[in-house]
Amino acid sequence: MGLDAVGTVVADLFFPLLGVAVACAVAWRLLPPGPARTRLQIGGTVLFFAPLVAAGALWKQSVRLVLHQEGLAALWCLGIAAVLVRRIVLQRQGRWPTTQEARARLLRSPIGLGVLAVGFGTAGLLLSGRFTLDAFGRRERVDGPVEQMWVSAGPRHVAVDRYFVVGGRRYEATADVFQRLRIGAVIHGEAGAGSGKLLRVGP
Repeated sequence: MGLDAVGTVVADLFFPLLGVAVACAVAWRLLPPGPARTRLQIGGTVLFFAPLVAAGALWKQSVRLVLHQEGLAALWCLGIAAVLVRRIVLQRQGRWPTTQEARARLLRSPIGLGVLAVGFGTAGLLLSGRFTLDAFGRRERVDGPVEQMWVSAGPRHVAVDRYFVVGGRRYEATADVFQRLRIGAVIHGEAGAGSGKLLRVGP
């Protein structure tokens, strides 16, 4: 099964599985304590995290999951920022345990936590803006022959970005699309207004 097929399956099951997980959470609260409630909790947890893990594992691999991944990245950053802010508030109220270890004190100091919260919050807002433009903004048509192609890889190929040029404009592609492109081949698709990533490929 190729990347495009795997991405399609994950994208099609993403929201249905999350919906079933939410239904399990609601039903869990209605059941009395016992084995059935425990099994329902475990099943709901698996159903909730399975599509999230699958989407993360296919990072920049499937064109069908670009918007899912952008939304998840934004939510994770904003969520971490919210947790850090809550921790700062609890510390100021004296409701968070203290420590004498120097390194731990630095990581738990309001200043250090505040810097982390601002960093994650800023990243979350930027990612949210990009996701909003990609998901709801007017998409750019990508029509014409591929003029250039290249791959930009980080240390040990941990982060790999794939780019191509059509009509003098640079776009980013996922692995499943990039591996089918050739110099001179005509492509028809749509790119996001926020990220410039290819979001859809037509015939």
